[in-house]
Amino acid sequence: MSRSSIHQACPGAVQFAFGMNPPSVARMRVFAGPNGSGKTTLMEQLAKSINLYQIVSADKLLESLPVSKALDFADHALTVRQEDFERYIAQCSYPASLRNGLSLALVRNNRLDLGRAEINTYTVAIVAAFLRDRLLREGLSFSFETVFSHPSKVAELEQAAKRGYRVYLYFVSTDTPAINCDRVEQRVKMGGHAVPRGKIRSRYEPSMRNLLPALKCVYRAYMFDNSRREPDLVAEVEPGRKDLVLRTSQVPIWFNRYVLEQLA
Repeated sequence: MSRSSIHQACPGAVQFAFGMNPPSVARMRVFAGPNGSGKTTLMEQLAKSINLYQIVSADKLLESLPVSKALDFADHALTVRQEDFERYIAQCSYPASLRNGLSLALVRNNRLDLGRAEINTYTVAIVAAFLRDRLLREGLSFSFETVFSHPSKVAELEQAAKRGYRVYLYFVSTDTPAINCDRVEQRVKMGGHAVPRGKIRSRYEPSMRNLLPALKCVYRAYMFDNSRREPDLVAEVEPGRKDLVLRTSQVPIWFNRYVLEQLA
């Protein structure tokens, strides 16, 4: 992708016409962006018109697992054995100090029994990563959300593309991390999960830096600006092409800085 591959198109001309039928080619839909950007809201809106297939949500797992202490793999159309889980935990890239929190977890009758295992944001992230890994190995279509602040997430998209997946990226951001911090505070007041302001700020830059590398390996991408009340489509990468098509005449600051200026 280069500066010469950028085109201007009529704002609002895009349609999400993927349908709701099972795909003949496996699809991965990735909703990415800094904490508090509006990924979940965008995902819920698009779910009305596109098929999200199996959904892996670390946020929902963080809500349910401390209560249920178990996860039924059949809910994600998977069949998992104890050795599958143990092998992943032993080989995954997470630090041993975090993986050890799942040392007491057992797979019985296709259910992950957490029992006395420690359940926190880190162990839940590992469980979510395991689900994505299994779905990928089985060639099943799925969707997930990610803050996208670690290079491993770009590698995950690249791996899916190499396996023949059509990778769809829906990236949503705001102009400044201050907006994200305020959004998260509002979410907490409404009963949502909290994220420390320092963590939101420290993740913002890496998330944005990972956008351009990700655009080089996806089948299709949509980039939204959510600095105001509603998410606005800024640009997209069309299927079968690596052209970046602008969908707005008012390019947001973050998109200019992290995409257009990098292509100059």
